[in-house]
Amino acid sequence: MTSLPSKKQTFAGKSIPLEKFLIRKSRKYKMQGNYLFLPQYELAYVWQGLKFLSDFDKLYTIVVEATDQVKKDQEAAGGEGSSGGKKGKKDGKITRYYVDDLCMGYLFQGVALMHMGKFEESLNAFESLFKLEKGIELDHYIAPFAHYECGKLHLKAGEKSKARQEFKTAINSYKHYSNESRLHFLLQSQLAHMDEKMDDGGGDVSGASGGGEDKSNGESSKGKEGGGNGGEGKRKGGKKGKKK
Repeated sequence: MTSLPSKKQTFAGKSIPLEKFLIRKSRKYKMQGNYLFLPQYELAYVWQGLKFLSDFDKLYTIVVEATDQVKKDQEAAGGEGSSGGKKGKKDGKITRYYVDDLCMGYLFQGVALMHMGKFEESLNAFESLFKLEKGIELDHYIAPFAHYECGKLHLKAGEKSKARQEFKTAINSYKHYSNESRLHFLLQSQLAHMDEKMDDGGGDVSGASGGGEDKSNGESSKGKEGGGNGGEGKRKGGKKGKKK
């Protein structure tokens, strides 16, 4: 795991998005004392695999327990995590980036609840994430992906204007984060499907594609790869249309 950064390759000046993502995770793994928050579900989510699970109730239970454990560890350490700049340890586990882990937990909770048909609970999970996103230090891709999921949630509820607003926020308010080109493909696919349905006179647009391959050969070289800390790019200046 820790040897991944030394194996990075480039093609025509571009790095492979998945490779770049895994290298960032390997750096975080080392910085956190050989620990990552639910890495198996994170990788499955990034590659659009969570939606194929057969038991979202079980996923929700696992994620809630893991998220609660992050909170307990941080309380025991007596630190405030990345949002407060403090660092603590519990059983050898560095908790500096606990806000990143909490936000990831809320993202997975929101996704699980959405698939369980619990609209309000899912929306609350995403709102909890958005309240903490300024404290994210490394995994900046979580927030724009959460807006994408929140948009899909509104779409399932027939709230098309709110769905469009969430998709536009994800596109316009964030840049230089892991898997950015992949997410933009998904977002443009949803918006194009919505426009197509409007041209046809309306109808249910909740069936828009939730998958798709990354058409890009790589991510922008402007992204902050965080040579020493594994970080990514952050939000663009002012968020549009989203209440904090």
